[in-house]
Amino acid sequence: MCAGGTAPWGSKEWNAENKAASGFGGVATTTENCPATDVDGVGGRCVATPECWSGIVDISVSATVTVSCADCRTKPVWETFAIAPLPEDGMTNNARDLVKHPDVKALCSQKVMAEAMVPGGDDSADEWNVDIIPPSAVEWDKGLRVFRCVAAAVTDDGERTGSQFTARG
Repeated sequence: MCAGGTAPWGSKEWNAENKAASGFGGVATTTENCPATDVDGVGGRCVATPECWSGIVDISVSATVTVSCADCRTKPVWETFAIAPLPEDGMTNNARDLVKHPDVKALCSQKVMAEAMVPGGDDSADEWNVDIIPPSAVEWDKGLRVFRCVAAAVTDDGERTGSQFTARG
């Protein structure tokens, strides 16, 4: 489940206590059997429970991203497959700048996405899009320095039901 209903995920009961609890803005994460940990020096992790999103909107002028939390059991468009702290030399919530960083490119890659997919998950679509979700402006102001790697199946309606990503079993 998303850490806050509608992102900015700081919009629902996000506070310093939650951030301190996980270091990822209240999102439970794991390194166990997690393909994101295979990317050296990035600090990548997997979310402990599925986290799905709909309606990623990239506002061109500010490169600010807004997104809504979605129930993975319905028809989300995007799902988190990796989460990590922002790179030391990439401290920004500007999605256009962040997506160009080599560490972000390495973690949010088709390779990591494919390795994080559940068995048979790739049968739900022939092609997958990968993107990032940086901290929102609200989260940034509250000190959250985490980004997410997300993927969406390319299907006729742009949606599919159920979680497609998990830590390796």
